[in-house]
Amino acid sequence: MLRSIFARSGRTCCERHRDQWPSSLKRYAYPTIGNLTIAEIKPSHIHQLLEPIWLTKRETANRVRGRIETIMAKNANIDDPDFRNPAEPTKQLREKLPKRPKHVVRHHFAHPGHTGPQNGIDFHFDWGASHFLSKQLFVGMVGYAYQQITDDFGAAPFLGGFRSRVFGIGPQVGYLFPIGHKQGYLNFKGYREFAAETRPEGWNVWLTFAISNVAPTSTVTPTKHSITK
Repeated sequence: MLRSIFARSGRTCCERHRDQWPSSLKRYAYPTIGNLTIAEIKPSHIHQLLEPIWLTKRETANRVRGRIETIMAKNANIDDPDFRNPAEPTKQLREKLPKRPKHVVRHHFAHPGHTGPQNGIDFHFDWGASHFLSKQLFVGMVGYAYQQITDDFGAAPFLGGFRSRVFGIGPQVGYLFPIGHKQGYLNFKGYREFAAETRPEGWNVWLTFAISNVAPTSTVTPTKHSITK
């Protein structure tokens, strides 16, 4: 089965991207061609798996097609004169896929600090939940989502929009303690990242230390209510 060939090749073809190869192939290639042999794969299969992401995930689609082409070339029978790699970017394949809009190159006067590639606009969402085990110690969970919502610009057009995203979730623990007339705060949290696109993923850990004023205590005497029966 091609699934096992992909799994082996993803570890050896490109060490720098060894983590990205299996994840992208599993997500976009396996559902269509994972259970086929090399001889059974046709250009129509490649078209089927690329079409849903050809416009919306331009860079990902290019990489998936290139990785399939490389893996099939490395594992094809070298003595088979009739073999033709179905993942090659032939004219027939390009014509069947949706037309991509052309990149418009705009020329602007150079501005100091803005002459190189610039990142697009991104969106961040952070959340956290905690439970105090005592007046000083608490534990909980934290997470975040990052999504780039516009393309990078200022780079060579062939690089594409290069939009990135990643999600993270993990534990946190915090501790409040007195420092003289102040209050100290120590917090440790870790994020396990997943579902990354065009960026690395792994573990992120943060250690936070802060000193603030002690919260004022209330000087109001509670009102006593009398009940007459």
